[in-house]
Amino acid sequence: MIVELKTEKLINNALALATYNNRRVLVSTALADEIIIAEIENAKKDYYTASTLKVIKPSAERVEAPCPYWGICGGCNLQHLSHKGQIESKEAIAKENFKRIGKIEINEIDTFSDENSYSYRNRVRFHVDYKKGEVGFLKQKSKELIPIEKCLILNDKLNELLNEKKEVVLKEAHNLKKNEISAIANEKEFTINQEPIAFNILGKNIWVNASLFFQQNRFLLEPMVNYVSGNVIGERIVELYGGVGTFSAFCEGNERFTVTVEWNKKASAMAKKNLSYTKFITDSVENWAKGVKPNSFDTVVVDPPRSGLSSEAIMAILKIKPRKIIYTSCDTVTLSRDSSLLLQGGYKLQNLSLFDLYPQTSHIEAVALMSKTET
Repeated sequence: MIVELKTEKLINNALALATYNNRRVLVSTALADEIIIAEIENAKKDYYTASTLKVIKPSAERVEAPCPYWGICGGCNLQHLSHKGQIESKEAIAKENFKRIGKIEINEIDTFSDENSYSYRNRVRFHVDYKKGEVGFLKQKSKELIPIEKCLILNDKLNELLNEKKEVVLKEAHNLKKNEISAIANEKEFTINQEPIAFNILGKNIWVNASLFFQQNRFLLEPMVNYVSGNVIGERIVELYGGVGTFSAFCEGNERFTVTVEWNKKASAMAKKNLSYTKFITDSVENWAKGVKPNSFDTVVVDPPRSGLSSEAIMAILKIKPRKIIYTSCDTVTLSRDSSLLLQGGYKLQNLSLFDLYPQTSHIEAVALMSKTET
């Protein structure tokens, strides 16, 4: 069904919200305050999904997407929105999620961004067809491989693996009989296997390999590490979901008691290479939480997966009663939910900051600072 729609705003996943026949319509590749011709594709229980066919009245923030694969590749979904528009929409979505889900009013948000909104990514997962000799990414809403010669958001070293050094990826995929290969690269070298490379962050070498999680924006990694470590208080620090120890490396010291909890044995082993004064606990947060004691830490730093904190993790934090909680999240939906529970447990939200780690996409990285309320 082809219809004309007036869009209202952008919501999660870079979808524009409109209304048709008193039912919500979620439209892809449209922006806020546009008049468009759209095709309604699916009718859900209480909303439609649709795709944009033609823009009749564009948003003032609409721009021409520079990537030749835009609209085909399933990667960047906001290249058609200006940098200013992307920041404003992400702030609005974060505020709305906190209000709707967490019942928390956010008046102001501090956003950290960088003018380098391309060539920022230092980690990637390539899709590979080694029989056809193709390396690239998946087509939108499909499992079809789209061969890519250059990706505008990857750094130079990773782009080498799409063209002049493509054979390195194809050989690895063939040897492992896999159709997905992860790679990570600093300014000088890349690795696509278990061999670690170092990232110099604020004068320290942080080692990581392609199989482990690592923040991907090379321009904003230092400001984010600075922000988290700069807000730590006290002499007893615990980092939950510690990964390779990126945050702990800048929180630890010989006068501090620092603990990192990480279930992934390979990540924990890499963290030991990155840290000097930290105690390692290679276990799930839920298992660690069973033996946690009240008032055992001054600051709790958490950086959980997209699913957020489990009820056991939240109960552990509330049992510890730290003076400060620093919650880093890649999903403001689960962050809103968890923040509400922590605030109900005796905390107040000091500040919410966004780090635009993934420009040209709808992903939002947020850091919530919470402190113990006075009793």
